[in-house]
Amino acid sequence: MAKIPLAIIAAVTVAMLAYLIGPAAETQFFPVYSRFTIESIAPSGEGSLVSFRFTKNRDCDARGWP
Repeated sequence: MAKIPLAIIAAVTVAMLAYLIGPAAETQFFPVYSRFTIESIAPSGEGSLVSFRFTKNRDCDARGWP
């Protein structure tokens, strides 16, 4: 059985944790958008039209929006 240096195991573990936890921590501490503020709500034929205001903090594309 080959002996794997402890430093390699630690480096791989840290990389895996950064890959798994990094995106959640980034969105929590460095959000792309500020909190949304509703400006107006108007009835529409199929539902409601909502106008809101926010500040874009970083130059990123919105994901998950249709």
